[in-house]
Amino acid sequence: MKKYMELYREMRQDIVDGRYGFSERLPSKRLLAEERGISLITVEHALALLEEEGYIEGKERSGYFVSYQEGCVFPVKDEEEADEYRDFSKKKTSFFYGANVPIPPLPRRCEEP
Repeated sequence: MKKYMELYREMRQDIVDGRYGFSERLPSKRLLAEERGISLITVEHALALLEEEGYIEGKERSGYFVSYQEGCVFPVKDEEEADEYRDFSKKKTSFFYGANVPIPPLPRRCEEP
């Protein structure tokens, strides 16, 4: 398995399990890269997948924040559904994969309480 996918799956599980709470700031890209001994580009790739699927939200010059909250409508429930979503994205859409066709809208995200 590629390193970015390992990081993506680990972070997604941490978010779903509540290690990172709703609206909590994630560790910086540099810190994640240093802790795991991987490149900054690898970390950015994993974070881009998490952001694309709605688990996190990037804020310029502030970092990444958790946008997942248990109980809200959410785009993917498990690894299999996430893989299906990514496969669709590769074929049809998303700036991340370089296509020009828009993806179907994701379900709403939770609002801060």
